[in-house]
Amino acid sequence: MQHCSTTTEDRVEHQGLDPWVQWVNVHTGLPSSQHGVKRLGDTQGRPNPFWVEMARHGVTWGAWGVMNTPQGGPDGCEYFFPDPWSHHEDAYPANLRNILRLPRYVSKNYLDLDAGKVALEGTALVAGLSRPSHWGPSFRFSRRFLTEVLRERRLNLHTLTTFTDYLGFCFFQTLNRRSDPQFRVIFLNLIAHLQHQFWHDGDEIDPEMELGLRLADEMIGRLIEEREPGDALIIMNGLRQKNVSGEGVTVYRQNNPVKILEWVGAAPTRVEQCMTHDAHAYFETSEAADNAERLLDTCTLSDGTKAFFVERASPTQIFYQIAFEHRTDPSTELRLNNRSVPLSELISVYAVRTGAHVPEGDIYARGITLPAHMANHEISGHIRCFLDA
Repeated sequence: MQHCSTTTEDRVEHQGLDPWVQWVNVHTGLPSSQHGVKRLGDTQGRPNPFWVEMARHGVTWGAWGVMNTPQGGPDGCEYFFPDPWSHHEDAYPANLRNILRLPRYVSKNYLDLDAGKVALEGTALVAGLSRPSHWGPSFRFSRRFLTEVLRERRLNLHTLTTFTDYLGFCFFQTLNRRSDPQFRVIFLNLIAHLQHQFWHDGDEIDPEMELGLRLADEMIGRLIEEREPGDALIIMNGLRQKNVSGEGVTVYRQNNPVKILEWVGAAPTRVEQCMTHDAHAYFETSEAADNAERLLDTCTLSDGTKAFFVERASPTQIFYQIAFEHRTDPSTELRLNNRSVPLSELISVYAVRTGAHVPEGDIYARGITLPAHMANHEISGHIRCFLDA
């Protein structure tokens, strides 16, 4: 396959050099300095992906799992399945919504799951998979999933995360066979997720990474085999990672962001947790948002480290993230004014990172001619030209 290297103008992780920014570059054809998206879940009122614009000229499309991207309207849309953190978006058509509910709930709340909620969303997932129109992808997924679980005798959150992408791929294939959209795109998060936590330095391959690589190889292999003459196939990452195993970069996660906000004295009407160490909080008034911003900005650890980075997203919405990455002592406390609480009651170590983002990326293509190097947002222009031809 033809190879093209990519780059981005963004250089700092958590401030642009992130997949939820770089994929917006790719999908809108705009660099981050123009589209303005900085945070995961930030899809309301944002530029449409390029395929929505092309649909106004008759192009049909389907998109599965696309990161941080709005549906943008029903024109030309055969199917749309958002990433689980895009809380303003829903699946289309409506018969896909039950498939989204459990992954969305677990991806936001996995350190503090409510058994009743898991049962409710799990029942919805089973009902969604049991629809006669979904029997095909459900059977293929179930057969592969059960074979792997019985073979390896392991089942954990990471295995389920990896297989969530495989479930999406089974639906992606089925929906494409039924509706045959002119443009189709699927986003798979499993390799990026595994690189962050299971990318050991040296020859050792973690079992979780090995499973992810085998499934990715299988899915990409099917896409290559099923490409029709005259079709273009593009396999792309938004950005690469570098191995940082051994550098001690610790990722923390809020056990439950509502409890943190309650402890500091804020009163949100809604909280949407993001992928790892951050969340969006919504308030009834701007004054309530002011108060929450001030309180979170004042929090420190007992060693004096600033606890949170806080950003105002709108008059009644704040974005905040955990601001420290060093390994804390078990006695560390979270402090606000004259109050304190053991840090572990509200925030837990999620992982010691093994992969960190870098600005460079890669494209492998067949059936379309690309330059040897480009900015990642420029790929949309080449796809537009191909579809217009």
